Amino acid sequence: MSLPEPRRIEVTDEGGVGEARRAVKETASRLGFDGAETEQLALAASELASNLARHAVGGVLTITPVHDAGRPGLRLEASDGGPGIADVE
Repeated sequence: MSLPEPRRIEVTDEGGVGEARRAVKETASRLGFDGAETEQLALAASELASNLARHAVGGVLTITPVHDAGRPGLRLEASDGGPGIADVE
């Protein structure tokens, strides 16, 4: 199986959140995830991207298709340069 290329979505505001959600849904669908699984992945991407938009000065959500033990998957990685959440508690 040929995997799609990883995608990097810059997230600085709610527009980036929507773009991340759409990109994850598209990639999950291409990998053969069913509707419920695709929605769960899109929700996870929305949460990660929302945190970038709310608590950082922007960041990047990287969507990487993977294949392990005969099954496709997605790795979602959020990264930013801060400042982050001032008081987690």
